[in-house]
Amino acid sequence: MGTTLSFYNLWIMQRKIDRFGQAVANQKRAAGIGTFTRLATGALAVLIALQYEEYFHLTSVIFGLMTTYVVIMIDFFFFRNQD
Repeated sequence: MGTTLSFYNLWIMQRKIDRFGQAVANQKRAAGIGTFTRLATGALAVLIALQYEEYFHLTSVIFGLMTTYVVIMIDFFFFRNQD
């Protein structure tokens, strides 16, 4: 569950950053990048894990929520020297 919500957060963040970049390029007012939404999704995952302890292991859900950041770091190390 944590990994699924983590990649959902990554998708949301990517969409918001694209919109942010377009707004800046068009010299329009830029909206936020959805930090509250990502934090709320993480809190929801933890609450579900706490409510249904027999189905979800809390530590595993938290590690799953961090999966996106590991993927971002791997992507950075692979593509930082290609410029």
